[in-house]
Amino acid sequence: MPRGRSTRARSSTRFLALESCGQCSHSKQDGLGLADLLARLVRSQATDADRTRIDSLLATVADGARCNLALQHQTVVANVLRDGEARLDRRECEKQPDWSSGGEDSGKWPADRLAECRASEIR
Repeated sequence: MPRGRSTRARSSTRFLALESCGQCSHSKQDGLGLADLLARLVRSQATDADRTRIDSLLATVADGARCNLALQHQTVVANVLRDGEARLDRRECEKQPDWSSGGEDSGKWPADRLAECRASEIR
């Protein structure tokens, strides 16, 4: 696979995994797993097992989806891997999985942070 195509696939999957709120575990977990595996592919360090796992995660990333983001993730990344088409804003490179920018990830998914916020408003 051409390096540019795998780089675009990795950037697309990272962006979409970070945009996932985390209510659907496959969307967030499988998306972040895909980003890690595709980063290995970009660095020419992916094994045959990694390539098989990429296909497996692409098949499950939309399982149990509550919105269309996970299906978009599945479709966009599969298309990029096949055709090499995707464009992303470079500012997304600083975004953390908890939707914060820069700094360190809190380890919480956006849905968890929102639930905590709502719970504190109710008290």
